[in-house]
Amino acid sequence: MGYCVATPDTSAYEDWLEAAWWPSLKEELRDFSAQTIEDENVLTHIRSVSRTPIRVTQPYPAHLHINLLPEMQNGGHGSSLLAHQLRALMMSGIKGVHLGVNQHNEKVVAFYAKFGFVEIDRTPSILMAKRLTE
Repeated sequence: MGYCVATPDTSAYEDWLEAAWWPSLKEELRDFSAQTIEDENVLTHIRSVSRTPIRVTQPYPAHLHINLLPEMQNGGHGSSLLAHQLRALMMSGIKGVHLGVNQHNEKVVAFYAKFGFVEIDRTPSILMAKRLTE
């Protein structure tokens, strides 16, 4: 059906990625050649990973991803998953959360806005954030 996952501390997660994940993945894909534009986009990202700016992680330390199969969209499943994830983050005392939206999927911005997310940047991805505690 889909998933909604989050990390409560984006900076710590990115530290782990740099130490444990990206080096082995880069080595594994060293000789891989892109077959599609999507492949090239993913390879470019992997080969030149950038960290989330502190101006984002300081007020919004958590980071989440949600994805549903197309046939599961518009049936309330995404709302249920996101509401559950936001409750879990709030119960953990997390002060804020951010997420990225592909600039080619701008229609989903309204979905996140219903949950109180606001646009804070375009990089060109649409960066949205929500305060969870004061």
